[in-house]
Amino acid sequence: MRAESDTMTLLAKVASPAMFVALMAITLPLQSQAEPVVETVETAAGAYSKPVGSKPRPAFERLLSGSDPIEMDRLLPALLDAIRELSQYPVPDALPELYRIPREALEAMSCIGKCAVQANYRPGEGIYLAADLQPETNLFARSVLLHELVHYIQDLREVRAHQPECLRWYYREVEAYNIQRRFLLRIGSPIRVGYLPDRTACNDELKLQPTTTLYDE
Repeated sequence: MRAESDTMTLLAKVASPAMFVALMAITLPLQSQAEPVVETVETAAGAYSKPVGSKPRPAFERLLSGSDPIEMDRLLPALLDAIRELSQYPVPDALPELYRIPREALEAMSCIGKCAVQANYRPGEGIYLAADLQPETNLFARSVLLHELVHYIQDLREVRAHQPECLRWYYREVEAYNIQRRFLLRIGSPIRVGYLPDRTACNDELKLQPTTTLYDE
């Protein structure tokens, strides 16, 4: 270190200021550059974590995406609010009647023989749920109840009431399943719905429709 200091002193005496600065740049070791600071943002695990700076999650998502029990008197209004968010249908003034009945009775009401029915909306009566369905705690069961609530709203608003019965059923089912699918995505359900009604079931009515409205969505 002493020899290096003496050398630098000598250079300072014999070299011009500009040359001295250049020699200093060569002789003195370079200071290490600071590492760039990388900021990380901790987010909750899962595909539905809220990004920093995004809009707050709608109330229905915050309430309905967990498995904590929700009493039916809170659950029904929350599901109707979800439908409003997902479809722009306004929330109806009144709640539908809700009946919980044995699955066998629901099958007898809805199907010919045994079937996988879990709920059924009947115009003028209300919504019938299989007694073993638990929308109070189960995410997918909540979507089933939401699906039937869509039918309740469709009935109130006379959606496609001008069309023949089968086509009315078909288009209402397509819409209800689309809203149910979006709902399951928004609440982060691990179970999704992929079923769509069979349009060919309405072939007889389709033949009577003008060609320009065959694929009217």
